[in-house]
Amino acid sequence: MIRNKNFKAADCVIYIRRKPEPWGHELWTVVDKESGICTNFELNEGKEITRQLKYFAEFGATTATTLRLLEPYFESHRLVFIDSWFQSVKTATELKRRGLDSLGVVKTAHKNYPREDLEARCMNEAGAVASAHVNILDDNVVLHAVQWRSSSHHKLTLLSTASSSAPAGTPYIRPCGKEIPRPDIVELCGRKCWEEHINNGIPSGNAEND
Repeated sequence: MIRNKNFKAADCVIYIRRKPEPWGHELWTVVDKESGICTNFELNEGKEITRQLKYFAEFGATTATTLRLLEPYFESHRLVFIDSWFQSVKTATELKRRGLDSLGVVKTAHKNYPREDLEARCMNEAGAVASAHVNILDDNVVLHAVQWRSSSHHKLTLLSTASSSAPAGTPYIRPCGKEIPRPDIVELCGRKCWEEHINNGIPSGNAEND
């Protein structure tokens, strides 16, 4: 959010209660993971304008926003790290169809995400892992869904077209110093991604060379 409470001076001032600074301009961004440079962004101009933008009629607001932001990277075969506002089965599928892999935290209420299957098979203990594949048959797209627990009371749900549930090279080290085994998809996604998910941080998409 870009802080702004001067409603007369600027359009598109919105209020989002969950943000650290709830009043202002909301920007959706693409950031290069290596340099930290913002390479693309879009201003949230409200629902009425958003409905008129490219891809909205076909895919809805979230997937459409992701496609517009990443359009310059289509067919570049890069890996895009996406947070839970952007990532979904539909978003991951449409990016894969356009030559981009994706990886990110996903909200389990999304259509076609195998939530019940993962919940049933992921034990309630630190380091537990369950995985499943989502097959999009029309375009031969295979998505990898993983649930992992860093503790008995915290679980992380991810969706990817670029990694697996195979054991990672390094464990997750909790603040107390205890080492927790984690799958490749969690190590690749990185601590920063799921810490932002836990803390409900500002959404951003990160483009990275494969």
